[in-house]
Amino acid sequence: MKITFIYPDLSTNSQQIHHGIASLSAVLKQEGYQTSLIHLWEPIEEEKLVERITKETPDLIAFSATSNMFPYVQRWARWIKGRMNNILTICGGVHPTLVPEESLGESDLDMICLGEGEYPLLELCEVLKEGKDITKIDNIWVKNNGKIFKKRLRPLIENLDILPYPDRSIFSIKDLSYYRAEGEVFLASRGCPYDCYYCCNHVLKKVYNAQQNYVRFRSVDHVLGEIKEAINHFPHIKYIYFDDDILPLNKGWFMEFSIKYRETIGLPFSCNIRPELSNNDIAEVLVKAGCFQVKMGIESGDEYIRKILLNRNLSDDQIIKAASIVKQSNLRLCTYNMIGMPHEDISTILKTIKLNALCNVDQVGVSIFFPYEYSRLYDYCKEKDLLGTKNNLNSYFDGTVLKLEHLSEKQLLFMQRYFPFLVNLYALLFKLPKFLRYALITGIDGLLMRQYLPYSLLIRLSFLFYPKKTFSSYLYKKQPHFARVITKLKRKFAHLQ
Repeated sequence: MKITFIYPDLSTNSQQIHHGIASLSAVLKQEGYQTSLIHLWEPIEEEKLVERITKETPDLIAFSATSNMFPYVQRWARWIKGRMNNILTICGGVHPTLVPEESLGESDLDMICLGEGEYPLLELCEVLKEGKDITKIDNIWVKNNGKIFKKRLRPLIENLDILPYPDRSIFSIKDLSYYRAEGEVFLASRGCPYDCYYCCNHVLKKVYNAQQNYVRFRSVDHVLGEIKEAINHFPHIKYIYFDDDILPLNKGWFMEFSIKYRETIGLPFSCNIRPELSNNDIAEVLVKAGCFQVKMGIESGDEYIRKILLNRNLSDDQIIKAASIVKQSNLRLCTYNMIGMPHEDISTILKTIKLNALCNVDQVGVSIFFPYEYSRLYDYCKEKDLLGTKNNLNSYFDGTVLKLEHLSEKQLLFMQRYFPFLVNLYALLFKLPKFLRYALITGIDGLLMRQYLPYSLLIRLSFLFYPKKTFSSYLYKKQPHFARVITKLKRKFAHLQ
């Protein structure tokens, strides 16, 4: 029996492995099933999709989708049902977990999977192979002749070590962004203890009835074993990137990890951290373990938006102090930021830009806010009638689904495109003498807050500020080996910039 995964990966600027699909494939292969992957980075035509599926000859097609990608799944499931009615389809991921009724009722999918899918999908395959009733499997809802058969949600997997190492072989590794950066991405844990209102975690906790073990870490040895295996299979790996929400969350685990990682792996690594956890002790351990970069969420420089709308109870001073600790430890600092949130205007976006500048960040990531269904911030947008007619976007960088009272979509796109440039500009201005700094910042603030800038033209010209990014994108696509040499040289001489 063969299962083909279809992964709509249209919502980010960089392609990488999907941890969930890699884990699902590993569990299925361990039990003797065949798996394959159709990894889609851009919309696909019906004929081409049918052709690719036909080539794979699957018995089951399994989608994974977030909320803004689910409309693509709906479309593709409709095509499959119209052309290949004999192939069963199922969709898992955050969206069907949070909105199961709509996900199954308003699509041509045969099934959806709620929550963690490794063992429900394995059980489904076994039931299909034996020709038994598929409506009795926990976590899986089945639609048959318009009727939906619902099953309960099984508990979370407490011991993640029982899972095999994720299956990277179904991904075209050489086409992924981390391959181009001479690295690979790993996940040591599942879940996050914080309840940010824009994130799905606080909603998933409700789905699982605030289960005690929502946040779980694999054992240090299990994580290191996976990294060793990956290094043996993929000799390009020179850097390790951890996707965990907060790698140093569990202090005891992290202390063990730092010692064993340095002794057995020793490669430079990058991880995410919360400002609240950025202290001198953690920074020292990170450096000793071999960390070269931390990523930290600022999200918004406006304290009302950050504390009330996002539920991130942090002051500007706390964030600046956390960033200072990172920088003083000679760690590279990257930040996550969002713009286009409810009630946002140019002035609040400028606060975010200036806070990044004060933090002396090395790299900024800025996305446009997307309200995930049933999150607290989605409910707020719905209550305030801020939801527009669009319900999906190809990415978090191309527009908004909100009706913003004080910000046009062109203004939003302009600020998103010029965000990194403006962070660098204000960082430079903050270093000037006080009298000159005040005059220049006041003038630039006033210019940016004007309502009649030629936004369309400026958006088109934004590539002029990032010519190397445009050139790099071409290289990565057309000449990946040469591009890797360029990346390596940039790292080597980064201290000269």
